Amino acid sequence: MFFDLGGTLLVMRRDRIFRRVLQEQGREMDLERIHSAYVKVESWWIPYYAARVLNEDETAEAYRDLDQRVFSELYPGEGDRESFVMSKLVRKRWPELETEIPLELYPDALPILERLARDGYALGLISNAPADTGRTVGVRAHEIPWHNRNLGGGGVFETQS
Repeated sequence: MFFDLGGTLLVMRRDRIFRRVLQEQGREMDLERIHSAYVKVESWWIPYYAARVLNEDETAEAYRDLDQRVFSELYPGEGDRESFVMSKLVRKRWPELETEIPLELYPDALPILERLARDGYALGLISNAPADTGRTVGVRAHEIPWHNRNLGGGGVFETQS
């Protein structure tokens, strides 16, 4: 049984970064609503940008566009100017907040994985997450007997053969 990391085993850090920026601006928003807004916007955004070859500046603009659309989804009464300003602020704060906000497993992830392992399921990860993501989370999930050691060029967790 294979799992992805972000949004499956890990709480999406992007949702928490977005919420922190909103909070810094005196706005409160539930993480579930932020996550739902990202999912809704990405149904358009991913196919639109996935077919394009983007340079670094274009990639940055694509993510700013994503954040602007998420903000507009969350605050439909706000104008384009406010959503643009907020999206620029999210992008500006992102690198710092990404290092401040720790990775977090969903509360039920580890118990479910442990149960599946006990029941004899072979467990593996398929993820485009950087290796340090897996190592960080792996500290809490080290007892899970992960298989397929060489996923994505080296695996995400220490695994069994």
